[in-house]
Amino acid sequence: MTNNAYASWIHGSAMQIEFPENLASVKRAGWGITVSSKSGMSNVFHFPIPTPVIINDQRLKVGSVMLQFTTGSGDAVVRKIIINDGKNLLKSYENVNLSGKVGWKRFDVPNHPSAQLGIDIIVHVRFGVESSDHSMTFEAAGCDFLPP
Repeated sequence: MTNNAYASWIHGSAMQIEFPENLASVKRAGWGITVSSKSGMSNVFHFPIPTPVIINDQRLKVGSVMLQFTTGSGDAVVRKIIINDGKNLLKSYENVNLSGKVGWKRFDVPNHPSAQLGIDIIVHVRFGVESSDHSMTFEAAGCDFLPP
């Protein structure tokens, strides 16, 4: 197993919401962020990770990203996870279908490309129409960087 050269995390409350008009409420607190969606909507949530592209004159590689979250019910489902470095797609995880008490989840970045601009973890969520809880709580997001 490769040792990490650096790990960078952000608190859930730093999450950026792409379509705020699709939400019924947003609450940022010491434990993270909870969003509640309007019924039948989708949304995209961004976690911009502070990215140490060069340390000691060496460009680091992107190893994996992690998320810690729960959904209020099976009617609030993470469908896709995208990992970008700037505008460059590093990996798209399709049909992940995560809901409920997910907790901590790791997503590997294949071939561990060199970090160039800034890592963005993009989470696509579909909220259903059932009379269920359409909320999500994000606690943290991070990225492990590998030595060159």
